[in-house]
Amino acid sequence: MKYSRSEIRSAYVAADRLVNSGRCTGDDVFAITRPFHDCTEVEGISPQFQRDSIGLLYALTGDGYRVAKRYRESAEWYRKASGFTCIHGEVYAHMVWKNRLSAHYDAALETAKRRKKKEPRASILARVGEALSKPSLLLDRDWIEIVLARASTMRHLEAAVAKNA
Repeated sequence: MKYSRSEIRSAYVAADRLVNSGRCTGDDVFAITRPFHDCTEVEGISPQFQRDSIGLLYALTGDGYRVAKRYRESAEWYRKASGFTCIHGEVYAHMVWKNRLSAHYDAALETAKRRKKKEPRASILARVGEALSKPSLLLDRDWIEIVLARASTMRHLEAAVAKNA
């Protein structure tokens, strides 16, 4: 299905506001993003930006469930988001490990590896730049935890997958 850039942007803004409102149930964010789950094309943007946009809507759905402490549903949406863009793989891997969602260990490890391969050595300067470009992230305890636990999350998942093999 084809959508306009403004429709995607409106859904993103509405879902993001809801996630940050403190009154999010997860299902309410899903209701906002649901019409775009069958999106195959967005008018006026490049294919890569289109993939990023759809991945971001999926990640926002995951955010909604995460804020509502519905971690299994959240992990599933982050997994889907990481299929569009690997940036969400880091969140997915961390959530899976932190909440011991063992059914997701293999997929989370693969997504984290894909993310690491895409960004082998993000300098501290790049990470500071990322944080400064989105000041609200500096107040997001989950984001700070994810960034600080990148290496240990990968090690824990590798050990868990090896143990289950």
